[in-house]
Amino acid sequence: VETPKMAIAPLRLPANIKSESITLNPSEQKFFGNYPGTQTEKRRFVVGNLRGSMLTVASTSWQTYHAPELCFVASGISVDRLERKQLTSAVIARWLSLKNHQLSAAYWLQSPQLTTDNFMARIGSDITHKNHSWVLVSILFDSYLNPESDEIKDFASNVHDAIKQSLTGEVNENQTGI
Repeated sequence: VETPKMAIAPLRLPANIKSESITLNPSEQKFFGNYPGTQTEKRRFVVGNLRGSMLTVASTSWQTYHAPELCFVASGISVDRLERKQLTSAVIARWLSLKNHQLSAAYWLQSPQLTTDNFMARIGSDITHKNHSWVLVSILFDSYLNPESDEIKDFASNVHDAIKQSLTGEVNENQTGI
């Protein structure tokens, strides 16, 4: 079955988030190479005290996605805790404590209409909705962080807005192309 090519605009983060593209690691290249309609983007970022990397995977096929904690474990990063967290009014994410509480991570799935941390909701949307465009947002922070902090809430809100804009073409005036 041919999967349609994703049409997603380049990610435009607010100017205060400094970021640069980085290459996918060999296992990421191999995995995502199996899905030609998939668009992946990996970036290092710095904003305030937050540092880390972010992987976005845009695809029309639910088969492209798997839980990021599987990649962390495969890369030798132990998962200490995994829980649902309401990061913003729009973002319920999975929040992970990693590597003996040395690192934190968060991820969610986002379509133009829905944001969820639930892979089954993503799979179900293929059956019930016409729109199959989704982005998996996976963020690995370089330190252990509190998901309740204002810095995390602001960052998650900015990333969510940038993904929404890239999916729908809506432009927020405080964003710049990167």
